[in-house]
Amino acid sequence: MLADEYRRFSEASASTSPLYERVSLALSASEEALGAIATMRRRHPAAVLAALHDLALAGRAPVLAAAYAARDADAAASAAIDTVLRTTDLTARRPLRADETGRHAVLYPAVTEAARRVGANAVGLIDSLASTAC
Repeated sequence: MLADEYRRFSEASASTSPLYERVSLALSASEEALGAIATMRRRHPAAVLAALHDLALAGRAPVLAAAYAARDADAAASAAIDTVLRTTDLTARRPLRADETGRHAVLYPAVTEAARRVGANAVGLIDSLASTAC
């Protein structure tokens, strides 16, 4: 069940990303958001959260971006639900490689925590692996 998948993702994110923990938990509790997610091509929490983050970084979800910047988990949860409800298929905007969500879902919280510990305000991940399609 989709709600259970988002709850499990929330539990797994608890120690590494309080924002992602709260956002995925809020999505799991919103029937409207789950209904919208169910219509998307990619429903996995990592793909949806990555797409939400991408929209925030691109300036297409300014309320979500502000909540992320302020590290306000409750505001991020509310803004994420709103963004999911008003975006037709947010996972279709940015194509993902088959292995991208699994690899980066694991790396992002660790890199974010390392950056926080050294006082960095921004984090960027660069994929240095060659495409398997070559």
